[in-house]
This record gives sequence, C-alpha cells and structure tokens, in this order.
Amino acid sequence: MTQQQQKKFNLNILRKCRWSFWTSIGLVLVLVLGKLVLSNRSATWGRQLENIKNETLAVKAENDRLRLKLNQQSGRLDQVKEKALGFGFVEKPEYLYLTSGESVAQKLP
Repeated sequence: MTQQQQKKFNLNILRKCRWSFWTSIGLVLVLVLGKLVLSNRSATWGRQLENIKNETLAVKAENDRLRLKLNQQSGRLDQVKEKALGFGFVEKPEYLYLTSGESVAQKLP
C-alpha cells in the first residue's frame, strides 16, 4: 500500500468515526429529550388525576351531606307519603285512554 493510499484509507476511517460519533451524540440527545418530555407529561397527568380524585371526594362528601339532610327532613316513609299527598300526588293514578273512533278536536267548541 502506498503512502497516498494509506492517507485516503486513514481519512476514510476518520470520516466514518466522526459520522458515528455525531450520530451517537444525536441519538443520545433525542433519547434524553424524549425522556424529559415523557417525565413531564406523566407528572402533569399525575397532578390532573389527583385533582380529579379530590373533586370526586368532594362531590361524594356533598352527596352524603345532602342525603343526610334529606333523611333528616323527610323522616319516616309514612311522613313522606303524607307530605306527597298534601302536595297533590295520588296513590293510584287514573289512566285515560283515547279510542281511535273519536276525535278530540271535533268535541271542542
């Protein structure tokens, strides 16, 4: 191998080494950036999940408080039935069915 060929060979190897080095650096940077993005997203999702859990607990506590208040106000079932009848509710409603033979509009004055 001549000296000229040796220089070309060494230059070619040097180019390949530089290309490999910069490719490796780029790959490492992309992976580090990906890890940072995923860590940030998981932390954000965790915080959102915690807020949703807190809201759910608050709503459940409010529902329990309202149920207790309703139970205290209404009392026994007999009292609830009496109150409902007092408001105009009926125990057994009467259903009226329209027959297909008569027209309701014709009976109007």
